[in-house]
Amino acid sequence: MNKLDDARQEIDLIDKQMAELFSRRMEASKNIANYKKINNLPIANKEREAKIISKNSQYVDEEYRPYYLDFINKTIKISKDYQQKLNAINDDVIKTLVLRGSTIFIKDHILEEAYLYLNLNRKVLIVSDDNVPNKYVETLRSQCHETVVYIVKHGEQAKSINFYEDLLYCLINNNFTRTDCVVALGGGVVGDLAGFVASTYMRGINFYNIPTTLLSQVDSSIGGKNAINMYRTKNIVGTFYEPKMVLIDKTLLFTLDNRLMHEGLVEAFKMGLTNDKTLVDIIMNSTDLYKDLDNIIYRSLKIKQSIVEKDEKEAGLRRILNFGHTFGHAIEEIEKGNLYHGECVGLGMLYLCSDKMKTLINQFLLKYCLPSKCEYNKHQLIKYIKRDKKVDGGDVNLVYLEDIEKVIMKKINIKDLEKHLLKGDLCQMF
Repeated sequence: MNKLDDARQEIDLIDKQMAELFSRRMEASKNIANYKKINNLPIANKEREAKIISKNSQYVDEEYRPYYLDFINKTIKISKDYQQKLNAINDDVIKTLVLRGSTIFIKDHILEEAYLYLNLNRKVLIVSDDNVPNKYVETLRSQCHETVVYIVKHGEQAKSINFYEDLLYCLINNNFTRTDCVVALGGGVVGDLAGFVASTYMRGINFYNIPTTLLSQVDSSIGGKNAINMYRTKNIVGTFYEPKMVLIDKTLLFTLDNRLMHEGLVEAFKMGLTNDKTLVDIIMNSTDLYKDLDNIIYRSLKIKQSIVEKDEKEAGLRRILNFGHTFGHAIEEIEKGNLYHGECVGLGMLYLCSDKMKTLINQFLLKYCLPSKCEYNKHQLIKYIKRDKKVDGGDVNLVYLEDIEKVIMKKINIKDLEKHLLKGDLCQMF
């Protein structure tokens, strides 16, 4: 080869390296844009730019320095324009919450532009279930650099050691590394399973959550709880591991039937009963649930954000979110999949509340066509409550609702609970 060919070959190699570096630079710009948006910081920082340009100019031969200055100033302008574009995308309809290491973006049709918020320029394991429309999976897959899709069967049976193990094999066989990520695209079961896998593979890799049910959008998608079930015991093995980002898109709910929507509404109603009378009023007075969804979802997430920030590992205050769950989980075990999680929690709330609140909860259950009869064998209920992860030694942590926003949390001996349940006077414990 002659000198011309040598020079061209060297430029080709350098251009390839510059293209790769440019992609990395723009990815960093995206992260900066997200941080500045969340913290309400300006895009431009001319003083910092001037310092960096001055510092880096010394590495350029004096002959080329004017060209470098022109090049780097144009590059910085491209970066700032990109950040401005990112932060201007439907800015009037996007809501953002920050919970510890997790950022939650709430926006219609955000799934279609997930790449603007999530780092998908790497290997991505998408975990979904067979109830999630395939078009949602394909919409996400089309935005990823390299994907592996794993579909589980819908329902609690997916939160098993077998599926957990299979997903680990999937990551290992596809050579996933610490710099790759897992994305949950589905309801609470998918989020729990995928989060547990991400939290334990290589001691933790990036995890993103895109919930597709109302129940998971208002509750389980944030807070960092991940788990699987074992020996007919719900969520007995798990971790606290926050998703890096959560994308909440209420348009994903429009394919759900009324039963799935209403069981998800139970968790939002629980949030209102324990923390927010206005949310209770919105739900009880709603004549068009879809119109009220924005307000319901946002208020529910704000409540959970506030509680989890104060008690990440459920040492005290966070137990308030378990209202309805002690008996609800036991009912789930008895029903063996005949009732959804939210339906069981709705029934579970009836066991531990004042007569006044029982009337209100029954009105809610009736309004949204949810089960309201608690005709369960009391010995069976106690059997499953004893296995509940909230049992501490011989005691169980219970949440009792005296009135809206008036909650009593108390540790009760399991034998006392059994005695009062059999006598039918649970309220006497509080």
